[in-house]
Amino acid sequence: MPELDPVIDAPARRSSKPVPYDFRRPTKLSRESARTLEMAYETVARQWSTLLGSAISAPCQVTFEAVGQHSYDDYVSALESPTVLAVFNPEPHPGHGFLQLGLSTAYSCIDRMLGGPDGPDQPQRTPTEIEAAILGRLVERLLGELRYGLTAVTELTPRLRTLEYNPQFMQIAAATDLFVVARFAIAIGGKSAEPTSATVALPMSVLVSRPNHDDEDAETVAHRRAARTAMVALVDDVPVDVSVRFASRPMSSTRILALQVGDVVPLHHPADRPLDVVASGVVCARGVAGTQGSRAACLIVSAEHSGKAHA
Repeated sequence: MPELDPVIDAPARRSSKPVPYDFRRPTKLSRESARTLEMAYETVARQWSTLLGSAISAPCQVTFEAVGQHSYDDYVSALESPTVLAVFNPEPHPGHGFLQLGLSTAYSCIDRMLGGPDGPDQPQRTPTEIEAAILGRLVERLLGELRYGLTAVTELTPRLRTLEYNPQFMQIAAATDLFVVARFAIAIGGKSAEPTSATVALPMSVLVSRPNHDDEDAETVAHRRAARTAMVALVDDVPVDVSVRFASRPMSSTRILALQVGDVVPLHHPADRPLDVVASGVVCARGVAGTQGSRAACLIVSAEHSGKAHA
């Protein structure tokens, strides 16, 4: 696959040499965003290595290379033809995303999944209907790992739409639409295997803005609200252990092991200070000890949230 313009690749991949900058295509990826995406896509690469290795029963290494910002026209023009280009909907975001695999990688996976030897000479043609069905299931699993890897970046549920093989003849997005493109290298068959390129392209809006739910139908909105209400109700009913504590004090393990019946342990709790009311390790109130009938009780004197309780 021809190299994409490295001018706007992630900062971590920069060299010390100056590179040209195209002011007609200013980058919208900040250093912080680029670094976050790098870590997310490194997770994707590890997940893909495990998934492909188990799916094809062969050693497989997926390496993340770089992430950058490119227009749709630049991205598609740099792809080989034919190639495997999975078009998916990045729900709940609008637009389309792309997962590209080289034909040699696709046929190596199909060959091994069908019990073949995976020879070095793979065909350079579009897959048959049976091959496309097998490849489609594999791509759906790869998209599932993409969702897992990008969890820390955005809410994303990729839904495979179609498999295309001649990207230059596609016009799914405007030529100037911006995409965040991540490049990977896939090596199947051990360390001596020749790596091939794979890419993931997501609209810039998916990674720099929150999902837009304004265009959802009334039924979807109602279902979402009902699910949220049910979740809140369940959280409100979760039982939580509450304890009343004196302020803790540090003690060495030697001192603790030497404790005997009758020893006095002085506390660092002033006599005029209320006790801590603690729930799930958090001080949520202050109170004074007392009784209610035949039981010990605590009278709340302050309900201010004061943070984590001391161990």
